[in-house]
Amino acid sequence: MSYTLFHADSAVSVVPLILLRQLNIAHEVVLVEYDDIAARKDLPAVRRLLAINPLAQVPTLLTPDGISMSESTAIVLYLLHEHGRGTPWDLEKLTRAQLAGFYRLMVVIPAVVYPAIGYEDFPERYIVVPAENAEEGKQAIKWMKAGGYQKLGESYKLVESILSDFNKRAYGADSEATTIKFALGTQTATALDIMLAVTVHYAPHPRPKWLEENCPRLFASASSTVNIPGIVDAFRESVHLKPFIRD
Repeated sequence: MSYTLFHADSAVSVVPLILLRQLNIAHEVVLVEYDDIAARKDLPAVRRLLAINPLAQVPTLLTPDGISMSESTAIVLYLLHEHGRGTPWDLEKLTRAQLAGFYRLMVVIPAVVYPAIGYEDFPERYIVVPAENAEEGKQAIKWMKAGGYQKLGESYKLVESILSDFNKRAYGADSEATTIKFALGTQTATALDIMLAVTVHYAPHPRPKWLEENCPRLFASASSTVNIPGIVDAFRESVHLKPFIRD
């Protein structure tokens, strides 16, 4: 028996896809398109997804027990619990301080960063404009998009401040982004680094310049993780997740 991952190109479902591969877990990948999901098109992949998740969320993971899971953080933590022990991704290898930082950011990213991404990219999803107010609605969406861009930048700077504060407390006030290869100061990447490496691809434009200038520690961690052999393949396979790949 194996897992089934419903995955869309350039989506956050890249995170569990990478982890499934890194942990050598048997799995099937069902590719779906966001436009097809939104339109509820009568396609085999969409029908399969709707059958186990009426909200048609991506990622959705179907476990060997037939349990449907959504939310990238929940999926990652489940896979680590079930298959991570004794591997380089084992959370037991982290110190107490590193584990605290790990859990905090694994929640902050979907709770703070992801909503800001959606608000900036798809403001029309968050407003209902009466037909008689179509022109005013267009202006309102422009204002929402501008506000969303500001909130997006603030959310990434929040992650940067958390990383900076953590590393100063854990390793000393003189720790610099250039001396910390991965987010929590570990010698090897953690699942948090995978999450961050995908998340940076939705940072404010211009990418990756904005991130390098405003979030140097996050930029350094993501750049290191993206280019790990095996992990980089998932980014090369994507249409849009390429800016951090070193040729």
